[in-house]
Amino acid sequence: MPEIIGSNVNLKEGKTDDSQFDLSPQISGTSFPTTNRKFLSLKTMPKPIYSIIEVRAHNKTDDCWTIVDGYVYDITKILKTHSGGFSKIFQVAGSDGTQMFQEGHFAVDSRHFLSPYEIGICEDYIKY
Repeated sequence: MPEIIGSNVNLKEGKTDDSQFDLSPQISGTSFPTTNRKFLSLKTMPKPIYSIIEVRAHNKTDDCWTIVDGYVYDITKILKTHSGGFSKIFQVAGSDGTQMFQEGHFAVDSRHFLSPYEIGICEDYIKY
């Protein structure tokens, strides 16, 4: 987690005294690009990296992850409300759901559609 040092923050206006803050921290060699140095957006933060083995452990109704196009999604909250039904979406629990997602949502951009559920990247994902 980046450490921001300083105490002169105005959260209501989203302003900081840039002289007291490093808004471009380095994490694992990754520099955060910022066009507005008033605050650091969470969207620019690097996503956690998971292995397929880690994703496989999340295959329960109360803890359900899947992989689509190399990105890891926590789909637990939508299991019961999925329009295709619980049994359809639960088939991809703890596994690569790319093909099933594309077959059921062929006209949809997966990253945009699933963005609220994105939790990271799968490090050993292989696209076939």
